[in-house]
Amino acid sequence: MTAAAGLASGQVRAMGITLGALYVLYALRGVVTQLGARPETVWATVLVSTIAWLPGVAALVVFIMDRIRLGRTLLWVSAVSYPVAIGLWPLVAVADESSRLDFWIHAMPGLAAVCAIMTMPRAVAWCSLFFYCILVELVMRDLGIVTSWDTTLVRLVFALLHSGFYFVLVLSMLRDINRGNRVLLRSGREQAEVAMLQAREEEIGRLDRHTHDFVLSLLSAGAEGVPSDKLRVQAETVERRLRQLRPDEDEVETAAEMIDRILQRCAGYGIPVHVGDISQETEIPRQAAIEIEAAVEEAVRNTVRHATAGSRVVIGDHGVTIKICDDGPGFDTGTIRERLGVTQSILHRMNSLPGGTAEIDSAPGRGTTVTIHWSPA
Repeated sequence: MTAAAGLASGQVRAMGITLGALYVLYALRGVVTQLGARPETVWATVLVSTIAWLPGVAALVVFIMDRIRLGRTLLWVSAVSYPVAIGLWPLVAVADESSRLDFWIHAMPGLAAVCAIMTMPRAVAWCSLFFYCILVELVMRDLGIVTSWDTTLVRLVFALLHSGFYFVLVLSMLRDINRGNRVLLRSGREQAEVAMLQAREEEIGRLDRHTHDFVLSLLSAGAEGVPSDKLRVQAETVERRLRQLRPDEDEVETAAEMIDRILQRCAGYGIPVHVGDISQETEIPRQAAIEIEAAVEEAVRNTVRHATAGSRVVIGDHGVTIKICDDGPGFDTGTIRERLGVTQSILHRMNSLPGGTAEIDSAPGRGTTVTIHWSPA
């Protein structure tokens, strides 16, 4: 497992942008140094320089575009391509003394090792740090820049201490971020559990009150021998009151009212909600609103239970479209029949609602997106 395995996608993006920016600085430094030593273009210089810094610079662009998976891949390529560039540097160093001394990529082992931290297991990242530093010194001896083994040993120790300091600093920072993420996740889940228990207790209390006020009172009246005409009036009153608990087919409300309730529920789970371009005055049948909210509630509960970070709810137009997204472990949609909450509480509920649909987009390691849509039938 990599040291960055517990980072949220936004945290990975921030780290990727930082590393990419450092690669840009090293690339600019290398270009200036190389032009100063040898203004003419040499194919070997272009090749080795491109291998050394192009993946890191490309990672900066990709992370800015919020392409996290591709950015991770480019960081991995940066870590792997660096020793290749070091090994090819003798192609650049010709007899000209200045070209041998301007061995500018020797200053990058720490940066390449940090890319390894982000994309490789810790043990491999540690090994890469030692490997990069040793390889740099061996190439410098091969170029004749350093000839004394004593000097090589001193340089190697200094390089390991210098690059290792930043290496350990990044490892410590990632450990603290991962620990903080775990604490926030645990706190969020505990708050969600408390909210769920409170909601359940409130619902049980509401049902108990209705049972006592309507059903038990009617049964007690019958047992106490209340005259049939009065009992019939009381029964008609109870029936009317119970019918009022269910929304009438013609009862409607606005999208704003439903969105307010969804915002309150998601706030209890600690899930951010983004409300996009949607007409707040869109009329929704009360029963449809109840079913939509129930499906959203189930999807949010699932993301709280199974995801680590990056959960969010997006509400958009085209009728009413709600996306519940997370960056959790995901699952094989071929096994969706085994998930009762998904099949019944989300898919069946929405697909059986006039004008409603629901879709699940997920795969192992790719997170899950639940799309709930309703439009007037």
